[in-house]
Amino acid sequence: MKKRPGVYDPRILEVLESVTKKEGEQNKTYVTKHLLIKQLQEGMYLAEDVITASGVVIGNKNQPITRALIVTLANHATNQQIKQPIQVITKIE
Repeated sequence: MKKRPGVYDPRILEVLESVTKKEGEQNKTYVTKHLLIKQLQEGMYLAEDVITASGVVIGNKNQPITRALIVTLANHATNQQIKQPIQVITKIE
């Protein structure tokens, strides 16, 4: 709606935004990055499915990145079964 200036009242958009965001997330935005597995951190999300060379899905789009997933990705990368960098979604403050 913000991308259509003049169509919506900016004051209404501001109020709508403030009530729809979760508490503590008012100043956070999300960006997509391409990172090496060693740069991944818990709290990020996969921006795309991660599929091995043999076609096995080891991570789904929008899946939270956990310590276990990072270890799994690292193991598959060691065997050159997945391509790096990995596309992720992360918060920027």
